Amino acid sequence: MSAKTFETDPSEMDSDVFIENLLYLQTKSIYMKNALNILLLLFLVYLLACTNRQTTELLPELTRAESLMYDHPDSALSLLENMNPPSSSNKLQNATWSLLLVQARDKNYIKHTSDSLINVAYDYFMKQEDPNRKALVLNYKGRVNEDLGEVEKATEFYLRAADEMKKTEDYRLGYLIHSNLGMIYAYRGLNQEGLLAFQEAYELAEQSQDSFYIAFSLIHLGRIYGNMEQWDKSILSYKQAIDVSEQVNDKKSLGAALSELGGIYRAIGKYEMALTFLKRAENEKLDNKRTILQTYLVLGDTYRYLNKYDSASFYLNKVLVTNNMYTKRSAYQYLYFIQKDMHNYEKAIEYNENYWQCRDSVDQINRSHIVAEIQAKYDHEKLKNEKITLELEKSQLLKSSLLILSLLLLVIVVLVYIYQRRLLTRERTIQEDKALLRQYTKQLNENGMTIRKNEERIEELSGEISNHTGLEDSIKEQSSEIESLHNQNNSLQEANKSLQENIDKFTQSLQQKDSELEDYKKLSKENICLRDREKFLCDQLIKQTTLLKELRLSPKYIKTQGEWEGIIEAVDILYDNYTVRLREQFLSLTESDLQICCLIKLHLNNSTIATLTGISPASVTKRKQRMKERMDLDLDEKESLDMWLQGY
Repeated sequence: MSAKTFETDPSEMDSDVFIENLLYLQTKSIYMKNALNILLLLFLVYLLACTNRQTTELLPELTRAESLMYDHPDSALSLLENMNPPSSSNKLQNATWSLLLVQARDKNYIKHTSDSLINVAYDYFMKQEDPNRKALVLNYKGRVNEDLGEVEKATEFYLRAADEMKKTEDYRLGYLIHSNLGMIYAYRGLNQEGLLAFQEAYELAEQSQDSFYIAFSLIHLGRIYGNMEQWDKSILSYKQAIDVSEQVNDKKSLGAALSELGGIYRAIGKYEMALTFLKRAENEKLDNKRTILQTYLVLGDTYRYLNKYDSASFYLNKVLVTNNMYTKRSAYQYLYFIQKDMHNYEKAIEYNENYWQCRDSVDQINRSHIVAEIQAKYDHEKLKNEKITLELEKSQLLKSSLLILSLLLLVIVVLVYIYQRRLLTRERTIQEDKALLRQYTKQLNENGMTIRKNEERIEELSGEISNHTGLEDSIKEQSSEIESLHNQNNSLQEANKSLQENIDKFTQSLQQKDSELEDYKKLSKENICLRDREKFLCDQLIKQTTLLKELRLSPKYIKTQGEWEGIIEAVDILYDNYTVRLREQFLSLTESDLQICCLIKLHLNNSTIATLTGISPASVTKRKQRMKERMDLDLDEKESLDMWLQGY
C-alpha cells in the first residue's frame, strides 16, 4: 500500500482500507523510532569512545618527557618543569606528571627533599592494574625515602618494586631497582646480600641490552667484590666494565671504572699498575667532578707510597677544593704523612690540625647515621634469626605444644558453653514455673469467687423455699439448682485443694531453684573468669608464636605466600581450625578474604591490616563490607563483622 492512499478523506474510505493505512503509519512510525534510537546509541558510543580516549591518552608533553627519560634525562626534566602542571582533578595526568618529575630529578642527581610528589603518583597508580607503573612508583618511593634517611622504608619499597617488576619485561627498570637495593645493602655492610642484588642487576642489564647499564652493573660488582676483598673478581669486573664503556664510548662509566680499578690496585700494593689506570682516567677529560677528585685523591696517595712526594702533593692539593668532608679529611691526612716523612714538622702540624677539624665534621655527620646503621644491621640479623625461629616453630615439638594449649582452650570454651547453657535453661525453667504459679493462683482466686457466689445463691434459694413462695414446680427447680450449686462448690473446693497443693509444691521448688540460681550465678562469674583466662592464654600463645607476635609489634608488608601460609596455620592451630570452618560455612570467601579474616581474629586494626596487606585503610573497610555482604550475616545493629569473626 502506498502512502498516497492515506491522503484520501478517511470518511470516504471503508473500514478495511482505513485500518490498513493506520497499520502502515504505525509501522512507519516504529521504524523511524528504531532508527532514531540506533542513531542516538551510536552517538553515545562515539562520545564514550572520545571520553575514554581523552582520559587514557597522556598529554603530548608527558609522552615526550617519558620517551626522553632514559637517554636524555636533562631534557625530560626541562620539559616537565616548564609545562603547566595538570589539574589535580585529572588524576591520570597529574599522577603521571608527578611520577615523571620525581624520576627526572633523580636521574639528574637532584636530592629528594619531600615525598609529596611521589605520594600523588603512589596513591593513584597503586590502585591501577598496571605492573609497570606500580614497579616504577615503588622504586622511586624507595629513592625518595632513601634520600630522606628512611633506609628501612626504602628497602621495603625496593623489595616490593622487585616483586612487581617480575610481572613486566622492563629490564632497564629491573636493573635500577636491584642496583638501588644492592647499594643500600652495601652501604649497610651486608655484602653478601648486596652481591646477590648486583648480580641480578647485571643479568637484567644484559637482558635490556643497554650498554650503559651493563657497564655500571659491572662497576657495582667490582665495588662489592672489593668490599669483600675478592680482588681477582673485582679486577675482572672492572676490566669488563672498561671494555663495554670503550665499545660505546661512554666517558662516565669509563672514567669511574678506570679510577676505581686504580684504587683496587693501590689497595693490593700494585702501585705502578694503579698509576697506569689512574692516569688513563685523568686523560679521559671527565666531566664528573666527583670522579675527577676521587681520581686525584687516589693518585696522590699512590705517589705517596712510591715516595714521589712532589707529585703526591700536587694531586692532593687539587682535592682540597671539594666540599666533601670525607674526601678532604683523607687528603689532609695523606698530606700530613708526606710532610712528616719529609721532616717538615711545621707544615705537618698544620695539615694535622686541618685533618682533625675535618674529622670532627665527619664524626658529627656519622653520629646521625651510626644509630640508624646499627639498627638496620640489627634488624637484618633479627630478620634472619626470626626466619630460623619460624622454621623451628614449624617443627613437630612446637606444634605439639601449641596443640596442647589449644586443647586447653577448647576445654575452657566447652565448659563455658555448658555452664552458660545450663544457666539459661535453669532461668527459663524458673520463669515457666513462676508463670504456672501465677496461673494456679489466679485460678484458685477465680474458684473462690465462684464458690462465694454459689453460696450466696444457695442462701437466696433456701430463703425462698422456706417462705413457700412460688409454685411447686418452681420449688423443685430451685431445689435442683441448689443441689447443682452444692455439687459445683464441692468440685471447686476439690480443685482448689489440688491447686493449693501445686502452689505449695511450686513455692517450695522455686525456693530451691532460687538457691540453685544463686549457685549458677556464681558459676557465671566463674565463666567470666574462664573467658578472661581464655583470652590470656590466647595472648600468651600469640606471644610465643614469633610470626603472630611480629604482626602486632612491627607490622610489615607480607610479601610471600609462604608467610601467609604460616599465619593461617598458626591461627588454625590456635583457634580450632578457624579458616577450615570458615571455608566450609562460607564458600564465597576467597583466599585473600580468609587472610583478612585471620588478621581480624588476631584483633588487628584496619591500619595494621592495611600495612600487612599492602592496601589502604579505606580499602580494608571496603573489603570487609563486601565480605559481610557475601557471607550474608544476620548481625545486630551494634554487632560488626570484626566482633562476629573474633567470636567465631
